[in-house]
Amino acid sequence: MHVTDWLPTLLFKAGTSPPAHEIDGVNQWDAMMSGGDLASPRTEILHNVDFWRYPADQELEEMANPRAAIRVGDLKLIIHHWHMPEYTCPMDTEDDGVDGSTDCAESPGDVLDNFLYNITADPTESVNLIDDLPDLAETMRSRIYEIYNLTAVDPVWVTPDYDAFLVWDSQGGIVPWHVSVLQEDADGDVDSPAELPDDDAQV
Repeated sequence: MHVTDWLPTLLFKAGTSPPAHEIDGVNQWDAMMSGGDLASPRTEILHNVDFWRYPADQELEEMANPRAAIRVGDLKLIIHHWHMPEYTCPMDTEDDGVDGSTDCAESPGDVLDNFLYNITADPTESVNLIDDLPDLAETMRSRIYEIYNLTAVDPVWVTPDYDAFLVWDSQGGIVPWHVSVLQEDADGDVDSPAELPDDDAQV
């Protein structure tokens, strides 16, 4: 089920119809109430399509190939992306802040690749099937472009603040980066942009 499915599902239960214009969601009520006897009417989920190079210190640069991901059935295709740390399933249900956590502070590097996972059989996405199922991968890749070309709208960007990336890169997470905010941090946990390495050191 995708988040866009909630609108038509709840409207159906409320006894009314979705908007007259085409929407992304599908009514999942019967599948939800069937106890698993009925398959979901949704067969694919487009997770993301990003044509814009990041980071960029002045203007966003459009890439020839997008970073993107799509799920079709049990298969999930990720294209033009870094290899991310493998998720470790929690050993128990106790929330100790350790099990199931992943350290994303380290840079993933500059090597971009394509990944195909069977997320039903391999929920931690540890076995890349891209070389085993090239035809399926290509079909899914084509579907990404098909959906994008049918539904995408032109992006509107403000001038990026490169200081935000520098602080994010040094801290390993999204934190305040404006100098006026950082100077109020008495503990000095967050470096101000002036204290961070220059652009060349970040490449």
